[in-house]
Amino acid sequence: MSQTYESRQVRFGYAEQTTFETAELDSAAMNEITCEAFNIDPDVMIHELPQNNGTRQPIEQNTAHSVKGSSAKFTVAGPVDISDIDQFAYAFFQRVEEAADSEFTKDFYFFTTHPDFTEDAGHFLTWIKRMPEASVSQKVLGCIANRFNLSAERDGMLMFETDWRALGTTNDTSNPSGTWTPPDGETFLYFNDIVTATLTHGAALASPTNLVMQSFEVEGVVEVDKIGHSATAGFEQHGIKNREGTFKIKMLRDSTADESLISLKEGELIKFTVDFGTLSFIVTGKIEALDYDADGLLVNEITCRIFANYEAGGVGNGFSITVKNSIDRAWPAPA
Repeated sequence: MSQTYESRQVRFGYAEQTTFETAELDSAAMNEITCEAFNIDPDVMIHELPQNNGTRQPIEQNTAHSVKGSSAKFTVAGPVDISDIDQFAYAFFQRVEEAADSEFTKDFYFFTTHPDFTEDAGHFLTWIKRMPEASVSQKVLGCIANRFNLSAERDGMLMFETDWRALGTTNDTSNPSGTWTPPDGETFLYFNDIVTATLTHGAALASPTNLVMQSFEVEGVVEVDKIGHSATAGFEQHGIKNREGTFKIKMLRDSTADESLISLKEGELIKFTVDFGTLSFIVTGKIEALDYDADGLLVNEITCRIFANYEAGGVGNGFSITVKNSIDRAWPAPA
């Protein structure tokens, strides 16, 4: 019987993968991350066969368990480390423009041409859930992110949460032996690191208003389908479609905010921008709900659905992120 481990004994790490259908070796160097302990769903499928051999209840012989065509699923969540978050953003957006400056500024947008993962295009990771006992660690390959969430509250840390889909099921006998590099704790981001936060509303999305916020949450989601057939992994690649998202802002009411809020109404187009210096994002969308605290001090929450806005001079994405982390990823130019 396997031993039961505390979450602090389990380690989680990833490596940028070169070949879509080939996981990084156990001996590969892994980037260890600070995150909440998570389980990996191997996506085992149970097929019930049509007849039941004369019994009134299901019997084991008439069910088939299979991992052919499985796509393992898991969620990774924790504090944003500026040295890692660009990897996760790229695995979600699947498009990046990296500048050759001293900060290696990386701008992430949704792809215009769907990456052909079978040709090793796009961005995908190998993840390992490392157990302290030998040969029982879990490894998953060809992982892309289908949900990307950023949030922060007053006096807290900037947090991320990502959902992942893998190519195939889990390898449950992995035995990591390479160098694992844990975060140094020096590159986390905090709510109080916000340099600017602005809200712009109206058809032209002009004249931004500075916000005094209490919290925010931004989330992008895509659907992922299995494409093609492979005798090895069950399917050939991920198909990405139906981009959606929401953002929520809890803000303090002051004279500046009041002037802006007078004309805010449900259905209005707004743009929300936050800059931490080393990480920034822009989202555009339409207001779905305005909720006020009873005492009038706080706007409890502005909830918006993300929409692209071509007419306002945007790039048609609705959601984009910029990361500066002084690491030259040498990522290729987008198609």
